[in-house]
Amino acid sequence: MSCMLEDFNGFTIYDKLRESLLNDESEHKDLFSQSDQNEFLFHLFRVVCVGGSMCQGEQKFEEYKNAIKVLYKELLTVHKSSQSGRVEITSAMFHIVEAEKKEPCLFPHKNKFNWCYVVLTKESNSITVVYKPYQPFW
Repeated sequence: MSCMLEDFNGFTIYDKLRESLLNDESEHKDLFSQSDQNEFLFHLFRVVCVGGSMCQGEQKFEEYKNAIKVLYKELLTVHKSSQSGRVEITSAMFHIVEAEKKEPCLFPHKNKFNWCYVVLTKESNSITVVYKPYQPFW
């Protein structure tokens, strides 16, 4: 659902979805539970939906859903447990944040919208990094 254009911390808010993801004071901030927000799927959702300071959002949620689904499947490894028969995620995901220093080293600008995730997959001995630093438009 569209809303009036508003600048928030260098991001343009043009719909209720981005408002709920960017603005902690939004009346829609409780749309996602804290439990949901702790899930890696939500983190990918936020990265794709919020994008960067010049992000042009989609009008249809289906576009976000498709992109997030592809990313999630590419990043995580899933196996069926031989013991329980249940499907289990066997990759480990880590959310990396900037260390408290006077000068940034991982991200060029200090901002709560800097994102870095590291996915470790033991089966393939691989590491995948999703790195999205905040870059102001102006």
